Amino acid sequence: MARVLVVEDDADTRGLLRRRLASTGHEVDDVATGELALAALDRATYDLIVLDVHLPGIQGWEVMRAVTANERLASVPVLLCTITEPEEAPPGVQAVWWLAKPFTRGDLDLALTLALGGAD
Repeated sequence: MARVLVVEDDADTRGLLRRRLASTGHEVDDVATGELALAALDRATYDLIVLDVHLPGIQGWEVMRAVTANERLASVPVLLCTITEPEEAPPGVQAVWWLAKPFTRGDLDLALTLALGGAD
């Protein structure tokens, strides 16, 4: 099973993501801000990052830039879970996977399965 970092400022959505991932056997850390995400990424290794774009403080785009610029993190897939449309991404920032909010459980399960490469 995979180790996943969930970065989501909405407590309900963060809890939903945590419960769904944990129920399929994944180890989950979750944080509510970009600053806490960067600190978690400095401390641990993850197989997937589930990232909201609209966060208090450091935005998800900045977290994405930090991930792609870090040699140790650059290969970690990122699933953006956001209301932002893919064409709204700043130049040079691309997620491997995109999950539009609001999402259904089926959408979430499919996105997680694809992002984890069928690891569950």
